[in-house]
Amino acid sequence: MKEGIVTLLDYFATDLALSTNKAFSTEKPLKFESSEFAINVAVQKSTVAEGSGRRWQVALDVGHQPAPETNFPYSYRVALVGQFSIAPHIKPEDEERIVRIHGASVLYGMTREIVRVLTGRGPFRPIIIPTVSFYEPKSAVPTTPEPTAEPKTAAEAVTATPKPRRKPAGKKA
Repeated sequence: MKEGIVTLLDYFATDLALSTNKAFSTEKPLKFESSEFAINVAVQKSTVAEGSGRRWQVALDVGHQPAPETNFPYSYRVALVGQFSIAPHIKPEDEERIVRIHGASVLYGMTREIVRVLTGRGPFRPIIIPTVSFYEPKSAVPTTPEPTAEPKTAAEAVTATPKPRRKPAGKKA
């Protein structure tokens, strides 16, 4: 075992919601529509850094809002904010990308467990949300962030910095 390149210092929930679908039928096949599942990640330098400029805040918002006709037992939303430090050997120009990948992955694992535990106490079988990857090739992450207004709350931080979009493979700009 070796030490990770990011270290979780603290985290907290800014939103936690779970609702059962009263129209869900155990007689019909369970249906998961990926278009009804959303993940947003926001990364910014931490404003609570205690003597270190190598601290970052990652806000992760995961939600599933099935359409009324989708036979899925629950809708949920989990928003977590984590404070991370980064290993000293990481180059400053790589920090944001590495924190986005590893920090979001750590928080997503926690989110999966939160949803499983909450739904496990409900009237239907527990839900394990899909496995995802936050890996982005180096070229897909912008090196100079666009200026944005500082979010006023942790919940606003979740939507303040959208994840960069990749160009479809084979398409030229």
